[in-house]
Amino acid sequence: MVDLLAEYYDAVGEAVARHGGTITCYAGDGVLMLVGAPLPRPDHAAAALALAQDLIDSINPVLERWATKVHPLGLGVGVASGTVTVGTIGSTNRLDYTAVGTPVNLAARLCSAARAGEVLMDERTAQLAANSRVKRREAMPVKGLIGLQTVFELGAV
Repeated sequence: MVDLLAEYYDAVGEAVARHGGTITCYAGDGVLMLVGAPLPRPDHAAAALALAQDLIDSINPVLERWATKVHPLGLGVGVASGTVTVGTIGSTNRLDYTAVGTPVNLAARLCSAARAGEVLMDERTAQLAANSRVKRREAMPVKGLIGLQTVFELGAV
């Protein structure tokens, strides 16, 4: 498992670096990454979708090498845009550079809902990215938010 995660994290890190993102947290096989922080960029939504597609393309070969019939592996990605608090957050005993706010939680929930190979995003990201591959999906409930949320996906290349 440690060897798989090391290879996975290396591939993730390379993709994030190619798109000017910042990794803030590893949690098992989950990775929190930011685009547009610490340095703001006007094209953050488009860059985040390009990063998401690169992640799918880069990570799938790694997962295919490690997958078995008993343990299939896949990667889904969630992307959300909005105002968040970014900085060094924690306690006097431990500090982390991270982001907190509704878009972070929404991205995590979309990631959990994404099937292998899917990139799901919120409405704000879809609007800002202005990508012709973005397709609207059925609205869905999202834990922690009231009502159904409009969700979009990044269609195939």
